[in-house]
Amino acid sequence: MQFLSTLIISLIQGITRYTSSHGASIIIFAALLKLLLLPVSFYGMRWQERFKQSMKKSKEETAAIQTCNAAQRDEQILAIYQANGVNFINQCKALLPLLIQLPLLIAFYRAAIRWEVLAETSFLWISDLSKPDSLFTFGLTLPWLGPAFNVLPFMLFAVNASEVVLFRDATTNIKSFTLPVIFFFLFYPFPASCMLFWVTLNVLHVPERYYFHKRLSSLP
Repeated sequence: MQFLSTLIISLIQGITRYTSSHGASIIIFAALLKLLLLPVSFYGMRWQERFKQSMKKSKEETAAIQTCNAAQRDEQILAIYQANGVNFINQCKALLPLLIQLPLLIAFYRAAIRWEVLAETSFLWISDLSKPDSLFTFGLTLPWLGPAFNVLPFMLFAVNASEVVLFRDATTNIKSFTLPVIFFFLFYPFPASCMLFWVTLNVLHVPERYYFHKRLSSLP
């Protein structure tokens, strides 16, 4: 993780030589990383579609089980899941893009909190990239949210919630917004540099997912 954090700092420093802005360099770095991870993202999305269909088929077959014997029912359910490929490994394949991006976010966070130059850098409305992007103070301290209104966590929530709405299907319900809400509270106190990185990745995921559903969802 230490090596990854050092590498991230070096790459952003290299980009900054051309942009003269650490904030812009973070956005460009996130965009380049998203481009690099496109094959992995499409692979994960294909597995998500397959896993979703497998779960749907498994639920239909499970609902058709008529035995009242609990042991036999459990055996039949397990057999249905095995036959349809519903298992932990396939579920992990469906979550592969997220499983790759989260360690990168952790490494970026570690880089941000020890990279002193960010404390002296501003970007747009952000006065200090090493701290949350406080736009104004509430006048009181709220639980977890603290004393200030941070813009980027709200942007992250808006992007994630919009994605749920844009790509809704028959299984979409109020519970589908659980992850956007969790991410909002989880990342609210994060430094602005980390939030710029994460928001950029999530914004770029929307056209990526749109392209997949329009052009690549029919691939085997």
